[in-house]
Amino acid sequence: MTRVSTYASQRIAQQQLMRTREETDKLVQQQVTGRRPGTFADLGVDTGRALNAHGLLDQLKAQAWVNQGVQTQLSLYDNRLTEIDQTMEGLRVELWKAVSTNDAPTLTQQIKEAYETFRGSLNAIDDGKQLFAGANTEEDSLKPATLDDLAALADADLGTAYGNDQVRRSGRVGDGQSFEYGLLASDLGTDFLKAFKSLQQMGDIPTKMSDTQIIQIKEIAGTILTGLGRLRELEAANGVRQNRIEAIDTRVTDRTRIMTGVISGLEDADVAKVATELTAHQELLKISFKSYRDWSELSLADYLR
Repeated sequence: MTRVSTYASQRIAQQQLMRTREETDKLVQQQVTGRRPGTFADLGVDTGRALNAHGLLDQLKAQAWVNQGVQTQLSLYDNRLTEIDQTMEGLRVELWKAVSTNDAPTLTQQIKEAYETFRGSLNAIDDGKQLFAGANTEEDSLKPATLDDLAALADADLGTAYGNDQVRRSGRVGDGQSFEYGLLASDLGTDFLKAFKSLQQMGDIPTKMSDTQIIQIKEIAGTILTGLGRLRELEAANGVRQNRIEAIDTRVTDRTRIMTGVISGLEDADVAKVATELTAHQELLKISFKSYRDWSELSLADYLR
């Protein structure tokens, strides 16, 4: 049977059919992924803009991750400083109650418990590392395990009770922007240590104190108050850093949203438009397949009829 179609005409028809099939497949892919290009090269003149936007977005995501870590650290510092503040202010109040009423049946035990809480706060662990020790991983931030250990130190050597080095935690929160935020145990100074040492050297405090003991307790309460002043300076500075990192993180979030919008404008497909075009291409493909089959099977006799 002689065919009307030639090899050349069949080849042209096949190529046209394949182009329609490829365009349909691209539309299906866009509908599934929600993205117009399959590769960056498909963006044409917008390829450079898209690559730059993706690079900046990756950088912003890395900065956001660092910022979250810094915010967590600052919150941990805030929690521990608050614990120390409450512990030492509570002890100061108990000392004043004792001297005001000259009635201190449990004061010695309260002093011991306050030191344990104070030491526990300074020796807090975060991610397996001492929170207030800087880069030192060998020693506790506050080394004396008991009040007796602390009392054994000379006043001039009280600073050695701290086991931290001078390396403060920091993080890169932006281009060329390093943010130092670490706190060290020694930042507290030695007033609290002096107060605990003096209290321990008094021995067991009797329920009814002598005038000399009352005077000593008042002086120690004053030393604690001085230490609280320094502690609250650290709390305020930590609060300022929290506000600053929150502001930085807000800017990063805003820039991330902008870059995401830029990338979306370049790469995201118009879902409604894609659905309409896909329906049209699928119908065209169906007609093309049928027409190609009928045309390729057409004989000269059929053609002449």
